[in-house]
Amino acid sequence: MITLKPYQERVLDSLRDFFRQCAQDGRPEAAFQAVQFNNGSSSPVTAMLAWLIGAIRLMVAGAVVGVIRSRLLSLLGVRAAL
Repeated sequence: MITLKPYQERVLDSLRDFFRQCAQDGRPEAAFQAVQFNNGSSSPVTAMLAWLIGAIRLMVAGAVVGVIRSRLLSLLGVRAAL
């Protein structure tokens, strides 16, 4: 059997609490806020947002570097041909 890491246990516990609260109230937004309050912060949402922003920056930077590289190589090829 696979042994879960502590953070995985916490995530599964929070998810179980969320589903229980949803089943009782029928309101997901209230259940989400209750689970956040019980956990003491909204850090998982913040961490996911920070990861998303970092990934987008990395993709944009890679695209810019690729365009600059292809343009520079094409300019050098034209200059060598002249």
